[in-house]
Amino acid sequence: MRCAACGFENPDDFRFCGSCGGSLTIACTDCGAEIPPGFRFCGFCGHPVTAVAPDATRRSSESTSEQLAASTPGTGGRRRVTILFADLVGFSTLAEDMDPEELRTLVTETFGRLTSRIEEREGRVEKFIGDAVVATFGATVAHEDDPDRAVATALSMLEEVRQGSEEMTTPLRLRIGINGGLVVSGSEADDGQTGIMGDAVNVAARLQQVAGPGEIVVSTPVWRRIRERYEAQHVGPVEVQGREQPVDAYRVIGPRKASGRRQAPFVGRREELSLLELLWSSATKGNTHVVSLVGEPGVGKSRLLEEFAPRQDGRDLRIRCGSERAFGPFLDLLENLLGGSPSDVEDLTRRTAELGVEDDIAPLLAALLGLSGAPPAVALADEQRKRQVFSGVWQLLIATMRDRPALIVFDDVHWADRSSLDLLGFLLERLSGVPLVVVMAYRPGFEKVERSVLRASHTGIRLELLNWDESVALARGFLGVRRLPPDLERIVATRAEGNPFFIEELLQALLELGSLAVVEGEAVLAKVEVEIPDTVQGTILARVDRLAATERSVLQHAAVIGRNFSSDLIQAVMPGRDVASALEGLSAAQLILRQGPGGWTFKHALIQEVTYESLLLRHRRELHRLIAEALEARRSGGVAVLEVLAE
Repeated sequence: MRCAACGFENPDDFRFCGSCGGSLTIACTDCGAEIPPGFRFCGFCGHPVTAVAPDATRRSSESTSEQLAASTPGTGGRRRVTILFADLVGFSTLAEDMDPEELRTLVTETFGRLTSRIEEREGRVEKFIGDAVVATFGATVAHEDDPDRAVATALSMLEEVRQGSEEMTTPLRLRIGINGGLVVSGSEADDGQTGIMGDAVNVAARLQQVAGPGEIVVSTPVWRRIRERYEAQHVGPVEVQGREQPVDAYRVIGPRKASGRRQAPFVGRREELSLLELLWSSATKGNTHVVSLVGEPGVGKSRLLEEFAPRQDGRDLRIRCGSERAFGPFLDLLENLLGGSPSDVEDLTRRTAELGVEDDIAPLLAALLGLSGAPPAVALADEQRKRQVFSGVWQLLIATMRDRPALIVFDDVHWADRSSLDLLGFLLERLSGVPLVVVMAYRPGFEKVERSVLRASHTGIRLELLNWDESVALARGFLGVRRLPPDLERIVATRAEGNPFFIEELLQALLELGSLAVVEGEAVLAKVEVEIPDTVQGTILARVDRLAATERSVLQHAAVIGRNFSSDLIQAVMPGRDVASALEGLSAAQLILRQGPGGWTFKHALIQEVTYESLLLRHRRELHRLIAEALEARRSGGVAVLEVLAE
């Protein structure tokens, strides 16, 4: 077999060139399957074989470990994403009446505004096709709520086009299709392929064709993820060209007023709830308490805060953090404290005076709120000016607590923007001697709060996973049954491993697939196997995507090894990398746990499964080969090595 890179003639059974080390096999650019020499089409998916240039062959011979370590989220991987396909309706009619230059300007400006709407919620425009745009959510960096982001974006796009064409003789309209599913994302460094490919893209395009002007049509996988927050009409099966099975579709009507989700019982957090009540009782006596509520996604941080009822004997301010705008959480906090959003500096001065705040504080707050007549916001880049503004927020907080105690909850602090974290740190270092409880809920690995120098009493609450009995009790309450079949108990306890969110999503998936039913107050399980729900996959991928490159690569290598692995085996297949530091970082993020000297285990089996499934097939094969070679080199391991090789 002749090497395409160097021309060296190799024996037929060689997989790599004996002269240059380049790969002698070709991988399908669509599905990743190995293609024998001479084939013009992939025997697994029918995709045409693209000719491989010598330089591409050399690239493919690079270490898979190096490729993964240098990669960024969303490049060259298998991912479940949400695809938005939007088409302008009325474009052809306008083209008949408008000057081509004016038409081009109109379309360019329209697509520019639509792109802004997509990027506002961290979506990515994949391409423009004539008068249509294709966007993805979760292809670059996954979020737990990518389908919600896509639908919210679609609604804002409809409104954007409607407002922008009100004065036209022939108004433009959008029709939008949204689908979710598995795609392969590519980059220039990944076999020369760009963008995303997969059946999910074709389905999104077909759903767009079914939608009428001003309508949004979504597939069932998307509807399952958004139905708690949106109303929709069932469209029914939609035929997709080239696809045997039709696609069930729903037409989105608008936001839902109340959630229709089952409410699981509150299980296993009574001690933590009692502690919060005790700290509040202390605050009503004039003490200041800072609480760190730490736990992995889905473990119940937000649910615990819901059960911590609104304070009737004091101010109750609850803020959900996000990174959409600078100082976002504190802008929401100020509006709460001020009783609304001030219209101008004069209005702000009046509101602050009613709270007993000195007059010179209002201009500082006005700069933060961006009110007309306020000092330029750019001045916040000056460190001295920034600290003056921060001090203004601090004095406002102190003033509002003169007459009664206050509870301030910052949920999802790990999502807050850097400016908000700087302001939060400033306040934490100064707050003391006032009747106040500040609760900050965040995920493991977020160290900003731990590094703050606190003057107030600090209490750390770490939420752990539920035990077997608590998991089963939660499942019984969620289904509204007295007991669970033994197989369902095992699924709940072993697959979800005590994570309340995972338990609920696994049960919901079983119910929707018809594998589980509740008949006369009894749970009936028809099918034992269950795939990982998209909601759980999205939650896990969102954590993996935000890791540093080396940490993410180490986690991917470990996922190929299995649930349990050793640091020396990882180091053997990742020579030259700081594996020890990466493992410590993954441990701090509560993705892996230490298991004896040099031993590690994934904290949750689903973390290992989702990470593994995100790897391209050819990357999996190459990593399995590297790990097998490393294990074979350690023959002294005996039976233990053979067991790992067998897996």
